[in-house]
Amino acid sequence: GLEYRVFKGEEHFLKLNLSRNSRMPSLNDRFWNPGGNAELKNEYAYSYEAGYKLDHKIFEKTTLSSEINYFNNYIRDMIQWRPGDSWFWVADNIGRVNTSGLESSVSLKYTISKLSVKLGSGYSYTLAKPLRNDFITTSGKQLVYVPKNQAFGSLTLTYKNIYTAWGTRYTGLTYTNSDNSEHIPGYSISNLTCGMKFELSENYFDLRFKIDNVLDKSYETIAFYPQPGRTFFIILSCHFKK
Repeated sequence: GLEYRVFKGEEHFLKLNLSRNSRMPSLNDRFWNPGGNAELKNEYAYSYEAGYKLDHKIFEKTTLSSEINYFNNYIRDMIQWRPGDSWFWVADNIGRVNTSGLESSVSLKYTISKLSVKLGSGYSYTLAKPLRNDFITTSGKQLVYVPKNQAFGSLTLTYKNIYTAWGTRYTGLTYTNSDNSEHIPGYSISNLTCGMKFELSENYFDLRFKIDNVLDKSYETIAFYPQPGRTFFIILSCHFKK
């Protein structure tokens, strides 16, 4: 990979990354009962990514950050769990697959004294299609459980060591079979977090209260498996220096 600074002294960069990856089947992929496949082959992938990122101070107390990337992955013998002919899922190598798309994000941060406000958003578009497949007879269709469209938005307020954050994530329509004739609808989920960071005896603690699915939406990420409704968490993170 490489990164090139476009303007001297400015945080503007062009990025390029190339990689060659190999993934071995896990023990679950091979031996999970039922559905595992002891005959699975290694998965191989060639990947490249090109993008542009910046951090720019547009006003004295306001900073703009943004990034956009194009990616392309060529995958051979992709390992995928898919719904089988029976009630359980099965693991297979599904031939050659190409995934490509765009990922983008932008954030605006305003700071005054000990108060900071950060507004962020992002969007990704992904095409994932089999090129040749022994198990999927409809090449050119979107792979199952790979949504094309995803987006998020967030607002974070921080005052001294106290913070609160609201985040909303959207996942578009997701196909559940290989010919793309069945799908689960898109959904958006919002989360709220409030917390406080403090030090005690040179150690660092983060105590926060979190609500997932604030609006109690009904949704599925896998067909016929409903996800939790409104859920509450109290979380304490401890970071020990010594």
